[in-house]
Amino acid sequence: MSSSTLPNLLAALSIPQEFSRFDKLTDEQILAQLIRWKSDVSASLTSLRDLLATRHGIQSLSVDEQADIAASIATFDGPGEWIADDAASLALSILDPLTEPHIPPLGRKLHQPADTQDALRIGTGNVLGWCLRNIEASTYESVWHLILPPVMTFLDDFEAPYKLRGVQLVSDLISRVPLELLKRTGVDGLLFTSLSGTFNHLRDPLTPDLIRAASGSSGANPAIRYEHLSTLLGSCLIGTVFLYAYADPEAILAATDMLPLVLTHIGIGAARWLKALMPQLTHALLPSAVPSTQPVDLRLKVSSLRALCTCIEICAPRMYLWKCNIIDAIGRAWAGVMDIECEGHTQLADETGASCLAPEYKALLQITCVKLAEACPSIIQEEYQQLITFDSALFSGLVGRSSSATSDK
Repeated sequence: MSSSTLPNLLAALSIPQEFSRFDKLTDEQILAQLIRWKSDVSASLTSLRDLLATRHGIQSLSVDEQADIAASIATFDGPGEWIADDAASLALSILDPLTEPHIPPLGRKLHQPADTQDALRIGTGNVLGWCLRNIEASTYESVWHLILPPVMTFLDDFEAPYKLRGVQLVSDLISRVPLELLKRTGVDGLLFTSLSGTFNHLRDPLTPDLIRAASGSSGANPAIRYEHLSTLLGSCLIGTVFLYAYADPEAILAATDMLPLVLTHIGIGAARWLKALMPQLTHALLPSAVPSTQPVDLRLKVSSLRALCTCIEICAPRMYLWKCNIIDAIGRAWAGVMDIECEGHTQLADETGASCLAPEYKALLQITCVKLAEACPSIIQEEYQQLITFDSALFSGLVGRSSSATSDK
């Protein structure tokens, strides 16, 4: 394809560097130019697709030409302010005929020197992500030296947006790369060390996203070892987020959301952290003496109950030590719910409009009591019976179901 049409189209699809600081731009003229360029992207992609169709498709081109096209078009397959609504689908329609990326030519492009750090990073993450998702498992070892350095560059970046992109790239990587290769090269430990570092970004708007992404990537990694999971729970979630981000409710919510995944992978070994987990999870359930102004309040209560149920299931042999703490928190939370309903409200109020969580919240309170009764059967005739004796009308809806559920088994 010697015509200049292809180079011109690829040049038109080159992402303006101003997009790297799009959220900080105030110059209306530059913003207008970027919006105009973004609106023209779909037309350029359509023209490129039609041009390739007249030349028997992208597979008829040389490897270097295919790499040029892939490096330009894959930037629209993923997140980015430069991506129009239909740009991703058009980009994939062009790239789909490539059964596997030609990594050596693409690798050279990913390693080309750039004038600025932003020039190197903008769009590169999407190209790299497309490569990681399409490389055959058997090919990974031969291109290991090409794909790993840019992944680590993103993961170890000092800016949260690029670090988050790096965590997402790790997820793409571990979903395809052979487990044996990760372990043999020691990259499993390298990735985990860098993922652990993301939990130190506690003063950034993207902190909750980083916590969820890093915990999910670590917990879903089949190569991750028990000691790494222990570090994730003990040092990262408990020792960093819960300890130092206590004033950031969104960060606490993100860490609590990830507890069930991590606890499930660790199993009964999580019992060593019950002294830290139980106070954290039960405290979130206690009604506040002052009306909460935090929009995350109900979501955190629901998330804490989910994590608490997981703790009870996994660490059932140790629940007899914590049953009184759990019953106290659950009873107080249930009484708070009943007080709100007695005042004429049919649902719990929440500043974010999350009142739809109220039915789930009540159900989780009951489910927690059932799971606790399964872990500590004696609780039915002792502590639960004391609640019924104290106020049958109030607590029968909470613990009455526990008695019937355990007796049916």
